[in-house]
Amino acid sequence: VQKIFTKMAEFKDANIILHELEQLFNRDDDIKDILDIRKMQSEIEAQCAAHLKSTKEIIRVLAEQVAEKEAEIKAPTQAEHLAKIKSLTNKENLIQQTESISRNIDIKRQNITKMAATAINLKERAAEFNISTDMADSRTAYAISLYAKISNITWDYSLPEGKLGGCIGNECIKELKNFEMDTQNKSAFEVANSLWDMIEQNQMQEA
Repeated sequence: VQKIFTKMAEFKDANIILHELEQLFNRDDDIKDILDIRKMQSEIEAQCAAHLKSTKEIIRVLAEQVAEKEAEIKAPTQAEHLAKIKSLTNKENLIQQTESISRNIDIKRQNITKMAATAINLKERAAEFNISTDMADSRTAYAISLYAKISNITWDYSLPEGKLGGCIGNECIKELKNFEMDTQNKSAFEVANSLWDMIEQNQMQEA
């Protein structure tokens, strides 16, 4: 591009010289030569302009290609993109697993609380019908024994009315812990929560 501008400056100087020569030579041959030279000058100027336009177009195309290459360099590779997607997927899976475990724990707590409340009700029914020695209702006996097996609680049916007690066993450390509650001063919900706390502590020791 610099060369083209230099040549155009040279042509401008040549044009000045030609104008001076025109003043010196007024013959027909001289005028014809001058006209031919002017024609050549116009053709050369047209070629220079065309070359300048072509050069600018080439520079524009090269600039676009450089910009594209820079964008490719800055853009993450396919491997990096896949690694990022995998990381996000693992995080989502971990969140889903955590939420699932939390839901299962809540469900288990609710079930044990219900079972504890049921056990209290069965204990009261057992006291009313003196099932400590001979239970007339086999279904009630089965429910109590099933709950005792699940919770590792053994009930003490010899306690007086208004008392709930027994022992809770830990198979891992081979230990029995006695407990006793006053059901007259506690609601069924409070008793159930107390039983749940004992069962939960026992399970933590087993773990």
